[in-house]
Amino acid sequence: MHLVCRALCVLILLTAFCGRGIAQIEERRNPYLVLNSGFEFAKTGDPLKDWNSVREWRSSDGRTMKAKILRLQNGAAEFLLPGGKKVRIDLSRFSEADQRFVAEWKEISRYFNLGYTKSRNVTNTVQAGISDGAFAKEGKVHQTRHFRFESDEPLNALTVKDFSRMFEATYLAVRSLPLGLEVAKPPEGKFRVRLFSNKDDYHRAGGPLTSAGVYILKSREILVPFESLGLQKIGKTYRKAGQADSSTLVHEITHAVTHQWLNHMPMWVAEGLADYVGAIPYRDGTFYLNQHEEGIFNMVASNFGGDALRFRILSPEEFVYLDTDEYMNRSSEPERTVELTAVQPYQIRLVGDDEPQAKNRGGTKTSVASSSTEIGAVINGITPPVRNNPDSIVVQRYSSSMLLIHDLISKGQVASLRKYLFANLHFNWDSEKYIVDYNQNLDSYQGAVKKQIADFDRVLQEYNEAIHAYNRVVKQRNAGDEIELPEIPQSPVPPEAIEVPEILAHPRSSDAFSRALFRQTSVKRYLSLPENLSL
Repeated sequence: MHLVCRALCVLILLTAFCGRGIAQIEERRNPYLVLNSGFEFAKTGDPLKDWNSVREWRSSDGRTMKAKILRLQNGAAEFLLPGGKKVRIDLSRFSEADQRFVAEWKEISRYFNLGYTKSRNVTNTVQAGISDGAFAKEGKVHQTRHFRFESDEPLNALTVKDFSRMFEATYLAVRSLPLGLEVAKPPEGKFRVRLFSNKDDYHRAGGPLTSAGVYILKSREILVPFESLGLQKIGKTYRKAGQADSSTLVHEITHAVTHQWLNHMPMWVAEGLADYVGAIPYRDGTFYLNQHEEGIFNMVASNFGGDALRFRILSPEEFVYLDTDEYMNRSSEPERTVELTAVQPYQIRLVGDDEPQAKNRGGTKTSVASSSTEIGAVINGITPPVRNNPDSIVVQRYSSSMLLIHDLISKGQVASLRKYLFANLHFNWDSEKYIVDYNQNLDSYQGAVKKQIADFDRVLQEYNEAIHAYNRVVKQRNAGDEIELPEIPQSPVPPEAIEVPEILAHPRSSDAFSRALFRQTSVKRYLSLPENLSL
C-alpha cells in the first residue's frame, strides 16, 4: 500500500497600511512615540495644572521634597522650592515616576509655557526691550534677539531697530496670552524674515497678491514687502515714512511664533488667534492690552471697508466645525476613512485529495484599506484673505473667529480653551501612535506566521521524504524482496494558530480616526459656545 503525500495550502493576503494623511504631518515629532505611550500625568486635561504646579518629588533613596520644576539642562533640573529658593538636582537621583513626569514635562513644554503665571505675564502693556534691536547693523542682514532679517537692499541700523521692535513685541505678546502657549523654537535659533524692496519680487517669492506679508509654513519664513513696514526710499537709503498698519504683519508673526501649533490647531483657532493678537493696538514698540476691545472693533471696520456695521457676524456653529478647505472656502473632498480590518488567526491545516487545494477553511485573510485622514493636515502658506470685501465669507470667518476667541478668553473660558487645544494634540498624537503600533504588530504577526509556515514546510518535506522512502521499500517488497517494512511515517500535526495581538484582533473603528467627528465632539465637550457674537 502506497501512502499519499498531503499538500499544504495556506492563503495569506497581507496588505500594509499606508496613511497618506499621517505622512503629511510636517512636525514629525510625536511625544506619544517618544514616550511609548500617552501622558500618564494628564489628570485634568489642563497642562498648566497637570505639569505646572508644586508637587512632591521622591529620590531613589526615599527622600522627598515639594517643588516646581522650572527648566532642564544637561541631565539636571532646576526647581523652585515653596520658600522661593531655587535648587539644581541631577535627574538620576529621582524615582522612575518622577523621571517619567520630567519626560512628559519636557514634551509638553514644547507647546505650553509651563512657567506661565497670569500675574507675571499679563499687564496693561507688552513692550519690547530697548536692547531687542541692539544687534542690528547697517547692511542687508540684521539680527535681533529672536529674529534674523534678510533684506534685498541695505538698511541702516536705526530703521531696523524701529520695525524690529514690532517683531520682538509680538513675540512677547503671544507668550503673554492667558492661554499659556509656548513659542516655537526655530531650527537655526532665530525666526527668518525676508524683506523685499520690490513688490514683484515679493510675489515671486510666494507673497500673495494684495497681502501685506505672509508666513510660509514649509520653509518657516516670513515674507514682508518694504511698504508694509512703512519704508520708502529717501535719498540713497530706505527709511520709515509715516505709520504703517501693523495688524496684518502681526498676524503673520503670530503664525511664525506658534509654528509648532499650526498642524494641531483647528483653523478657526489658528486664524482667530492671529487676528486676536493683530487687533491689539500697537505703537512704537508697545502693545496696549487695555485697548484691545477698541482694537478689535477697528480691525473689523478695516476688514470691511472702514465700516464695522457692514460686518455680518457669524454664529460659532457656522465655522467651528469646518475643516481647513471648508474654512478657506475651497473645494473639500469627503473625509476618507481609516479602516483597520480585524485580523483573525492564520490556521495551518493539511488538505487531502478530496478537498480543493485553493480553499483554506481554517485560514483567514485580512486587508487594511489604504486611506487618507485629516490628521495633522499641513497648511503650506498662511495669509489673511483679501480685506475690504464685506461679501467674502472667508473674511467673515476670520473676523468671527477673532470675536469668538475674544469671547472665550474674556468670559472665563481660558482653561476650557486650553483643554480643547490639548485634546487636539492628543487626538493627532494618539491616532498616529495607534496606527504605528498597529502596523508594527501587523508586521510582527506576519513575520511570525511566515516563520511558522516555513518551519512546517520543512516538517512536511521531511514527512514527504519519509513517505517516498517507505513507498520504495513497499515497491521492493511487492517485487519479491524479503525486506522488513519500516515503521509507517506519522502524519505531522499542524501547529496551533499564533495568538493574534489585541490591537489586531479588535482594532479601533473608523470613527475613532474621524477628524470631522472629533471636531463635533471636542467642541461640545470642552467649550460653551455663545449663541451669538457681537462687537
